[in-house]
Amino acid sequence: ATLQYNYPTLHTEVFANISKTKGHTVILSVELFLERLDALKTATSPEAREAIALLAQRGLTDEIMNEARTLLNKIQTANMPTESPESVDYARELDEAEAAMWRWFQQWATIARTLDFSKRQRIRMGLSKFKRTTSTKAGQEETGPTQTPSPVE
Repeated sequence: ATLQYNYPTLHTEVFANISKTKGHTVILSVELFLERLDALKTATSPEAREAIALLAQRGLTDEIMNEARTLLNKIQTANMPTESPESVDYARELDEAEAAMWRWFQQWATIARTLDFSKRQRIRMGLSKFKRTTSTKAGQEETGPTQTPSPVE
């Protein structure tokens, strides 16, 4: 925010192609950010020197940047645990349980569609959808099987 409001052109240079990320991509983003700050520190323009001084005033000191580098180094050199047979079995069991649950739901939905529920009850159960389009009459419902999304959704 400091760069964005005080030095917008430098902000654009430093944060180009860096966005909020998760997981392993955070490592790449932090590395790129540190490289760009180092480049900003070596820049000779008065604007760059003022920006670095202001960032240091706001707490982005060499000590903080070195701490970030140390943490990055630890993450990159850490031994990642291999998948144990127990975790693989658990993942397979979880997938099988999810597939069984999905089959049960599809069976239940098919049976429930044959019962005489009111339109409102079918909509609440997810067996029908309420449509408000110009091509159908107001309040008309769509009947028939529901969309069959994959069990992962």
